[in-house]
Amino acid sequence: AELEQWSHAVELFDQQNYDSALEIFRDIADSAKIHFNIGLILGRKGDHEGAIEAYTTALSSDRYLVVAYFQRGVARMVLQQNSEALRDFEDALTYLRDNDCIDYSQIGLEYKVYTCEVLYNRALCYFCIGREHEAREDLEAAYARKSQDRHSWIKKAVESNGMDCPLYCVPRGVIYRPSASKLKSSKKIDFLGSAKVLASADGKDNFTGFKGALVRKETMKAAGVK
Repeated sequence: AELEQWSHAVELFDQQNYDSALEIFRDIADSAKIHFNIGLILGRKGDHEGAIEAYTTALSSDRYLVVAYFQRGVARMVLQQNSEALRDFEDALTYLRDNDCIDYSQIGLEYKVYTCEVLYNRALCYFCIGREHEAREDLEAAYARKSQDRHSWIKKAVESNGMDCPLYCVPRGVIYRPSASKLKSSKKIDFLGSAKVLASADGKDNFTGFKGALVRKETMKAAGVK
């Protein structure tokens, strides 16, 4: 029954009926995956404080969930909680253990967290708190490890000292989905339809803006720095 509820919540999410999806996820929230989904939906709705709380709950169930540290760091930067965001990106890097990425597709989340993207986000965080030397070091390290087309922002950040650069994040439409093999025995699902949703979402919305970038830009403009 819980699998079917999870599946129904995902269908509602794909229809952008976020409130109804959220209601179901909250009813069945007993795992890191579901709490992470709640965080993603709350972030999509603009409730970043609620998203942070949900990611924190997810991490209390699974302290090695790198993607939750990553997304919580993004949410905290959106709220200009830069010192806390810095710790999240550092924890994400710690649990990445110097691997190029962690692929979550095998456990239901069509997303890879890349070390270079975490380094890039941490660099933007460093810029926001005035630690420009560390920021540039992170950008150089990220540039050396970039591997995907979507990593073009890393080169731009190196060239512009991180000015006017968005944060990497989990893209719109990506969410933890229940195992197809487990669902197959309980009910019929339009798996092709779900795949189309994923295909259209993956890689198209991997970025988000944050107010700290605008604050930094205005501060530098006022100081006469171009």
